[in-house]
Amino acid sequence: MVYFFNNTFADSLSLPVNNLGLLRGYSAFEYLRTYDKSPFCLKAHISRFLYSMEKMGLESPYSFEELENITLKLASLEIGDCGIKWYASAGFSSDGLRHQKNPEVFAFTQALTPIQNNLYIDGILTETVLEKRPLPEAKTTAYFSACQKLSSSPHLHEIIYLNGQGELLEAATSNLFLVKDNTLYTASCEVLHGITREVVLWLAEGHYPVIFKKINYQELSLFDEAFVTATNKEILPIRQIDSIKFEIGPVSKSLQERFKALIKTNPNSDYIPPIYKKDVLLKI
Repeated sequence: MVYFFNNTFADSLSLPVNNLGLLRGYSAFEYLRTYDKSPFCLKAHISRFLYSMEKMGLESPYSFEELENITLKLASLEIGDCGIKWYASAGFSSDGLRHQKNPEVFAFTQALTPIQNNLYIDGILTETVLEKRPLPEAKTTAYFSACQKLSSSPHLHEIIYLNGQGELLEAATSNLFLVKDNTLYTASCEVLHGITREVVLWLAEGHYPVIFKKINYQELSLFDEAFVTATNKEILPIRQIDSIKFEIGPVSKSLQERFKALIKTNPNSDYIPPIYKKDVLLKI
């Protein structure tokens, strides 16, 4: 692992214990990975990191270009492919609640945790939880429900959030897609706009219609396929949500193949989803 903090690259990291990120979990967060040593969709990830900070009332001490260059340096210091995590942890607080605008920003690399190959073929098990993440449009360290549920239910691979109206939102660490009649359904509000989600929407253009809609739980059994998308999962089919089962169907398989082809032919992809283009994103 390689760490970056206070303008220094090192093999260890120390943070003050009075940091609000540690005391209250108040931190913006970003995760990306490399393919062939190149960070995938780097500009999109940096844009979202800055956006998450902005939504949390935090000001980045680094410019877009500085964050980009630091990430590239971190990737270059690893022998092979890796994951890279960025944190903007709210700094010192005199009362343990009110934060300063200037966070302590740091990053580190970590080994990639491979998903079992059979899960891409057979699908994953999930269960619903009646909750939505606080400030869902920002990527933060608020994973309490996921940690609690997945730690007590080791057979599960993900949880799916439901809002107060019984509508499916997103998974704990990934976005949710449902498929019916070769059409994709995914929520467009009360969720994080995941980078892999946006890439999948781009790959679906001209092949599969997309309806941006939150699906009510009572309608769930009407759908043919379900899958999640995330940086560390890519496109991972779901075989079951609670007691409702899904087939690992042609739409999920086709998008998996398209994503793999993109990685193979363009591992350095600088594709930026429209929502995360810098000039657009910062106006949201």
